[in-house]
Amino acid sequence: MILHMTPGERTTLQWLADGRNTSEIARASGLTEDAVHRSLAALCERMGASTIASAVSAAFSRGLVTRSVSS
Repeated sequence: MILHMTPGERTTLQWLADGRNTSEIARASGLTEDAVHRSLAALCERMGASTIASAVSAAFSRGLVTRSVSS
């Protein structure tokens, strides 16, 4: 269960759901890849997810992210 999610964490989860990798997220957010990895690890732990993929799946289930419409 997650008690609090920052706007940046929500954006990061959405970018992951959209198919971006951690390198792309780091560039887009102005963070280092290591910082993105640490943030994701902490977020996964708070969500009770063992992997980033399961965190994204849980985020979809909880309505925290949406599926992007492809053209």
